[in-house]
Amino acid sequence: MAGVVLIETAWPEPGHSTTYAEAGTDSDWRAGAAATLGINDSTNMGLRISTADGGDGIEGSSLELTNVAARLAGQRSSGDSWQVNVWHVDRSRTSFPEVSGGPGLAVLPDLETADGEELSLSAMTGWTLSPDWERKSSRAGVS
Repeated sequence: MAGVVLIETAWPEPGHSTTYAEAGTDSDWRAGAAATLGINDSTNMGLRISTADGGDGIEGSSLELTNVAARLAGQRSSGDSWQVNVWHVDRSRTSFPEVSGGPGLAVLPDLETADGEELSLSAMTGWTLSPDWERKSSRAGVS
């Protein structure tokens, strides 16, 4: 058995932007910004950037994460939608190995480090197979 879960994050409406900043109790923080520009009546382009620092909740540990995403989206004359997405992630972490017991119980005080980089590209489109398959909305009591 197999399946796919599609989670779409919200992008600002064309002509709008958003920013955020968060801070935690262990010197951890996150910040980001996103904007979407209308190219024409049926096409828009968005850019999202975020960065995070995991703070010092566990002695010797660190986590740094940076995301950059871009999206080009639109509608065809038929009303069907399409979009192309590019996503880049850069991550770096240092911590005690998972089953080491942490800073208080680790036999070896050596920290484990891991760095990673990922680039993803996706394209999606929607289309109507038949007008009979379209979702119809109606109001109760209105004829």
